[in-house]
Amino acid sequence: MKKPDENKSLVLYADDDIDDLNFVREAFLRQDNSIELKIFSCAEDLLQFIHDQKDSPLPCLVILDINMPRMAGKDALRLIRTIERYNEVPVVLFSTSTMPNDRFFADCHNAAFFTKPLNERQMDVIVKKFLDHCNNRVKK
Repeated sequence: MKKPDENKSLVLYADDDIDDLNFVREAFLRQDNSIELKIFSCAEDLLQFIHDQKDSPLPCLVILDINMPRMAGKDALRLIRTIERYNEVPVVLFSTSTMPNDRFFADCHNAAFFTKPLNERQMDVIVKKFLDHCNNRVKK
């Protein structure tokens, strides 16, 4: 398995929708080349990566789609928060959902919540907010 580029800040992103994965990847490429975006098509693969990289530098951000088959983003968030070294890693739940209980769940698990945008311009704004999470993490 390829190790992350240690000169770049790492962002992990799990989503089962290939269009959303590409949409986010393109927005990150437009915004910041100091970020390495590692994408996963399911939460289990992201969690396996976290397990395999236990001695590597931490990511500056983890992004999880809420609605994925097999393991939902909320379940993955719960598991991530049980990993001591990930207690302070920023996590974002990213979904088409607009349900207040999803935002409340994110708040209860020390995570942010963003609704997926409809167009490229909105995606660029959201990626800038994602990057703010990374920049705040790096400043600590």
